[in-house]
Amino acid sequence: MSNKKDGKNMLDMLERMGMVRKASEDGLDDEAFEAILSDAGSANLDPAPVPEPVVEMPRPEPPKAFEQIFESKIDTGAAAKEDSSAGKDVWDDSFGVPDTDAYNEIDELYTKFGFSLKGTNTIYIIEEYLKTLPDSLPPDLKRTIVLKIVAASGFDFERLLNDGIERVTKLSDYASTFSARTDETLARYTNEIEALERQIETVKGIIDERKNMHKKQFLAIENETQRLREILDFITK
Repeated sequence: MSNKKDGKNMLDMLERMGMVRKASEDGLDDEAFEAILSDAGSANLDPAPVPEPVVEMPRPEPPKAFEQIFESKIDTGAAAKEDSSAGKDVWDDSFGVPDTDAYNEIDELYTKFGFSLKGTNTIYIIEEYLKTLPDSLPPDLKRTIVLKIVAASGFDFERLLNDGIERVTKLSDYASTFSARTDETLARYTNEIEALERQIETVKGIIDERKNMHKKQFLAIENETQRLREILDFITK
């Protein structure tokens, strides 16, 4: 009963702030939407305190589409990297450099990159809120509900989004570095194999030559032995 009341209070507060419409306008009845908010509020996420409503607070502009923000962050990051990071590692080595000659768990990579493994200031808070919603809801409606919950909980959407983008960028950079290291290792050992194969062929040639020499030598000895036997037989009989 308390969870339902809390969900109703959250819904009323969001409506007064001008951040949401009636749940029925988004395709859900009031009871279903209240249940969703109640489930999200009861998840073990330890969110920031819900801000007190402000009278006549202007309605915040909706966040940019993920694709637009992601592309702008990647473009800006690429330009900055060319200007200030030429010749440097793709990660901050103050936390340590990931080993490219061993398998690393994702948590190990995040530790090396200096990322938090969990917490309310990471992109994973959105995933946790998403898990509280029914699977039957349309994706667009899920996105709308999660963004409204994030805003109502006092989280910085841009910060959460940047966290996700930075993780993707770091992992992609590390994957490229790891791939280059793999190519280098394979090329080195391939060259060693080719050198060993040439050495093997040389040794095989030495073995064949020795066998032929052995056969020739014993044939010569056998012929000479037979010759001597014939001479000895002639003078001793």
